[in-house]
Amino acid sequence: MENKFIVDSHSHIGKDIFHGESKIDEYIDFATKSGINVGVLMGVPSPCKELSNVNSRLMYWRYVNNIISYFGPKNPFEEMNYELCNLINTKSSKDLLLLFAAVFHPILDDINYFEKLIKDTTPVAIKIHGIGSGVGPKDISQDYIDFLKLINIPLIVHTDCDFGLGSQSMQYVRNINRAIEWARFFNENGIKGILNHGASLDKTAFDIVNTSEYLKVAIGPDKVACIDNNRLFVDCMSNYVNYLKYIRENLHWSKIIYDADFNWNVTNPNSLDYDSVLRIKEIFGDYKTRANIIEAKVLGLNLIKKKRILEMVIESDEYIEIKELWYFEKYLRERFLFENIELEIKYTEDVKIKNVEDEWTNLICYMTHKYPLAKPMLLLKSKIEVFGKTINVKMHIRGAEFLKAKKTDLILQKMIKNILGKDYKIELEEDIDQEEIKKYHEKIKMQEEQEIEKAQMNAINQENEQKESTNKNQEYNDPNYRMPTDIDGYISPEDVPPENIAEEDVVAEIEGEQQYIMGKPSRTKEKKVKIKDINANEGRVTLEGRIISSQARETRSGKGMIILELYDGTGTITCKSFAKDIKEGNEIVEKIKNAKTIKLIGKAGLDTYAGDVTVIANTIIETDADIPELPTEAEDTPLIYGKNTNITEGRAK
Repeated sequence: MENKFIVDSHSHIGKDIFHGESKIDEYIDFATKSGINVGVLMGVPSPCKELSNVNSRLMYWRYVNNIISYFGPKNPFEEMNYELCNLINTKSSKDLLLLFAAVFHPILDDINYFEKLIKDTTPVAIKIHGIGSGVGPKDISQDYIDFLKLINIPLIVHTDCDFGLGSQSMQYVRNINRAIEWARFFNENGIKGILNHGASLDKTAFDIVNTSEYLKVAIGPDKVACIDNNRLFVDCMSNYVNYLKYIRENLHWSKIIYDADFNWNVTNPNSLDYDSVLRIKEIFGDYKTRANIIEAKVLGLNLIKKKRILEMVIESDEYIEIKELWYFEKYLRERFLFENIELEIKYTEDVKIKNVEDEWTNLICYMTHKYPLAKPMLLLKSKIEVFGKTINVKMHIRGAEFLKAKKTDLILQKMIKNILGKDYKIELEEDIDQEEIKKYHEKIKMQEEQEIEKAQMNAINQENEQKESTNKNQEYNDPNYRMPTDIDGYISPEDVPPENIAEEDVVAEIEGEQQYIMGKPSRTKEKKVKIKDINANEGRVTLEGRIISSQARETRSGKGMIILELYDGTGTITCKSFAKDIKEGNEIVEKIKNAKTIKLIGKAGLDTYAGDVTVIANTIIETDADIPELPTEAEDTPLIYGKNTNITEGRAK
């Protein structure tokens, strides 16, 4: 089995009263030797814990006279879940990506605690061990059903085979955890589920799984299958069958995933003869879309852990629209907190890939959001000519040398290679009509004067509003004002919605003792954003960073315009402010130069003069924030995941 990308969907870490202790370092050793690329780890179902009157053994249920009673602590898995999540974060490495799955008890766990656990740990799956906890699908309340549907991540369940073994209570609990009962529960309630241990080789359960959009079966390992793939196994109907042969004959390959169940039934996945290359919809099961990208196979992962950069190589037999890439990358950033996502697409031979001429506008729009520091917005109204392996980009505004200095052409070359699979050299040239240049600059001058007038009127209005009520929240700019733009083709909010600003990111109220360089104290709250996340539709924002450069110049009308470059650790952006004259403008610039860092409040929009997003500021405050220096060279240390890909050291630059 060469060229496999193996995901272990289910292994235990911790000390269990029935199975001994599973140590994470031992799992890492096993996974490395077995060629596992991703491991989903969870706690044990019956962990050892000191409890009075229980002889240091923790069981959560007792069956007496046809009645099940539950005992033990409230939220019995709470400590174990949090400890394991933290341990996984420290042990995940370049050789093995470790992911956390939470264990819970639907009766003893409080729903409010469990909701908090999911928010704190962001697990990729949830595990219920019905045999070890004395519960079945009928014990899951409607509150939990609604919550499981809301979070939309798989619920892993243990489906046991030994129905005729054990005490009366054990037989009862095994019976309520039959694969068919869980399959019906998942399918009827619309909850994603994984049936472990081959779903007890239950043909009736297989029939539901094959037609359900919610279900998968983990095919391993049971000890009898681990010892010998050809060994006969008893299915749920007491028939003797070949384990793997029976699964292949009765279960569609797309419904099968691998399950090591470390360290109770340890099996090398290479002994299981099945196609283990997984698709995006199988690895990222909570990603909701019907787009072609979910059917793409994942060939390899590359995680630059220090920078929180994820690189992924995928293969598709259908063309993937560029907009699909944006939505999927947005999901990965929000779901797993990656700072940047790099996708490389490989197409099968029969796929008709669109020409770069047809995708040019989409490519530039995608690049504008993805690489704002490269200033790709300057290319939005450009025209291209393709000659062999060269793309001549004819720009209708000045900026070719600026873009080359930003390495925009090289970034664009790499992006076209990753998305369309085509190697091109980008040549940038300015093709500007002189008459058009004259008209353009006249238009810009008029816009500048309009901006100054707007800023002055806003200042007057603000002062009047503050006099009327000191308790009323103020707005810094005219709510109806929008920076003028004549650039077509920019991705609209309807096409690509801007990233949400979390409530905790709202900047705190501005205190009166802060040193105001420009503007007046206010109680207004503004959205605090990172420069890398700003787009042309952002509106009022608060930025904080270091000043890279600042200057004041006189406009044609005699007013002062302050122009500065701000850096916040994620990127740089041009900001403008206005003064009554050049003298006042120079005074403000001197104050800015003497400040270590500044907080700037204003309005983000598209500046057609610069061809990029700019912030018009009317409040500047001196601060002492801890903002890193502007780096001179990236220091990426790539960590490679997956096998037989074209990902190499240092790709993410």
